[in-house]
This record gives sequence, structure tokens and C-alpha cells, in this order.
Amino acid sequence: MAKKTLSRFMNRFSVVVIALAVIAVVVATVVVSGSAQAAGPRPFKGTASGIFVGDGGTGTINATHLGEGTVDFSNLVIVFDPSQASPDPNGSPTVACFPVTGGDQTLTAANGDQVVTMYESGDFCADITNPAQPVPVHGNFVTIVTGGTGRFEGAGGQINIEAVAGWDGENVTFSSTFVDDSWIDY
Repeated sequence: MAKKTLSRFMNRFSVVVIALAVIAVVVATVVVSGSAQAAGPRPFKGTASGIFVGDGGTGTINATHLGEGTVDFSNLVIVFDPSQASPDPNGSPTVACFPVTGGDQTLTAANGDQVVTMYESGDFCADITNPAQPVPVHGNFVTIVTGGTGRFEGAGGQINIEAVAGWDGENVTFSSTFVDDSWIDY
């Protein structure tokens, strides 16, 4: 009788051990596959609009991974030097493009999480009919994601921006799009 009881106990124990092993493998697979999906570059698309203020600007944004939020940029360095200007890629004879050599940008989600970038390169094109007061027309910029806060802490990536600028009578305005090859990794 003791042998039968021990045998039944061992069979039940074996079933429990096998069941726990299967559960452990399933949980490990879900955790690993979830981590694999969370890592790596992800497409980053969006739009922003607002106004320039001094050497920066502010506005609103709607972007993947962020949702609706705000955009603020500062320390924008545009070299308005005719010797460094290039022709307008759209062919306008009164528009010249000036290099962008620096600046900071912060994209803030509605919950306060932020993506921090810095301007790496680009061109800011302006109508130079009146060289003393160039009127912005359009620009193309490359910003590098250098980090962030909240879920974007330690983020990396690159945001390629196409912008259209104008004058509303009081402010220089902008409307921009993050082009298809933009990405973020967090």
C-alpha cells in the first residue's frame, strides 16, 4: 500500500512539475518576445505648427509615440551669411538657403514625457528681396534624438523635418512634417 501511495504521489508530483515547467517556458517566451518588440528603431511620424520667437519657437505637435503635445526649440543657429547661402532647391531666384548649424528641440507629450533632440544640419530658406529683413519660406532639418524623460529616457533616433514658414503680419509661423525616414528607439 505504501508503494502505491508513493507511486501516486510521484505521478502527481511529476504532473505538477511538468505543468510548472510549461508555464515557466510560456511566461519566458512572452517576456522575451515583448522585450524584442519594444527594442529597436521605430518609425516616427508627425506634424507640428507654431511661431518663431527670437532664436527659437513654440507650437503644437501630433506625433506617433507622443500623441498630441507641444514643441519648443531654442538656440537655433541659422547662418545668415550670403557667402554661405545656397540656391533655392525649388528654383526661386529671390530665395536663398542658409545653413542651420545648431539648436535644441523638446517634444512634450500630453502626460509630460519628453523627447529631446538637437539640430544636426539643415537649410532654412528665405526670400531675400529685402536682405535686411529676410522672410522665411521653407526649410529641411535633421535633428538627432539625444534622450528624454519618462518612457523616452535614454531614447535615440533621428527626426527629418520638412517645414514651411510664413509671415502672418505679426509672427514668423511654421508648419512642419516629420518625413518617412524619421525614427526613434526607446
